Amino acid sequence: MKSDILALIIIVAISIAYWFGATSVPFHPDESTQLYMAADFRTIFTNPSSLIWRQQPETNLRMHYREIDPPFSRYLIGFGLMIVGQKPLDQDWDWSKSFQANSQAGVLPNTNQLFAGRLAVAALFPFSLVCAYYLGKKLHSPGLGWLSFGLIAINSLVLIHTRRAMAESGLLFGVLLSLLGAVAWRRQRFWLALPAALAFNAKYTALPLALIGLIAVVWDYQNQITPWKKKIVNAVIYCTLFLAVTFALNPFLWNSPIQALKDAAVERDTLLERQREEIGQANSSQSLNTIGQRGVAILSQVFIAPPASEDVGNYTIDLQKSITKYTSNPMHVFMRGWMGGSVILCLTLAGLIFFIFWLIRKKPISRSGILILGAFLLQITAILIAIQLPFQRYYIPLIPFTSIFLAFSLLYPLEYLLKRITAVRK
Repeated sequence: MKSDILALIIIVAISIAYWFGATSVPFHPDESTQLYMAADFRTIFTNPSSLIWRQQPETNLRMHYREIDPPFSRYLIGFGLMIVGQKPLDQDWDWSKSFQANSQAGVLPNTNQLFAGRLAVAALFPFSLVCAYYLGKKLHSPGLGWLSFGLIAINSLVLIHTRRAMAESGLLFGVLLSLLGAVAWRRQRFWLALPAALAFNAKYTALPLALIGLIAVVWDYQNQITPWKKKIVNAVIYCTLFLAVTFALNPFLWNSPIQALKDAAVERDTLLERQREEIGQANSSQSLNTIGQRGVAILSQVFIAPPASEDVGNYTIDLQKSITKYTSNPMHVFMRGWMGGSVILCLTLAGLIFFIFWLIRKKPISRSGILILGAFLLQITAILIAIQLPFQRYYIPLIPFTSIFLAFSLLYPLEYLLKRITAVRK
């Protein structure tokens, strides 16, 4: 209990510093898009029928975004704007125009709008750290919990991508809450559908967690025997809840869900193909055509590459001042680059090996450990298959896993060191 209370106090202190630093994060044009789509939060209460997909020939930009992007972040940002009395943006960012042209058109959010949107998503940060702490504690020990939340709190990718008014903060929280639920939820486990649906509706690449949640529903704890009929019923309830939450959060599906899904699939495929073509023409190294290239991109972006202020570098000159100021803080680039990143990569791989050995040696087998390892393998497989552009923020779902494995590699040496220090003092 003392360990838990101390951890929570430190998490609050870390979170306050994290929030105060939100204004220093370089602007990303996709934040304008999220602030533009945040209008859906009010609309869902005032005119929900306008959010429903209908067969129509004219171009509807808002409907386009509803079809291709998950909704959780725009609702969260819309709620944040409403709380502080700020309005969503009236127009979306135009990538074909210069930074100055967008600013003159009123698409660049003002300071209050941007901070409100960022604070709305950053509010999830302490809850993410709490989930990381209890996940490590339930999985192994309080020591692993401390290391897990500490490593996430200082992770350079977390510090930049989850403090923007975008999807990554909700995604990180959804992944951690789903993993914690899978290893710790003992009763009525069909409710695991809720965090899994939250993660999925933050970013669609989190879909593998839905399968892990389903496995956790039907896989009993030690000395717990559930009849197969009840397991099947629980699995059906789990799937129903997952689909119901997703349906409720996506009003464009409410009228003609099958046709709307078909149109959404076409829209998303068209967008991805256009992105691959345009970005590939500008820089062929940005197009990941093979599994090998995607694997290298994972290692590079997760461990070595500096925090990505931009995805494609359209506005580097315009943002250079804020980028330089942000990266001048040593904590924002801690252990990045070839030297620091290689050290972290080696320790993480060593931690993964230690984790597997721990699973093999543990008797009886660790249900929690198997679920975490299975979730990691499914998540990295999904990313290898689906992600064809090396945008750093796309790899955020891997951070909880790499933090756990890195914590495993540090845990035993630190415990040994603490024991030696204690023995010397005695």
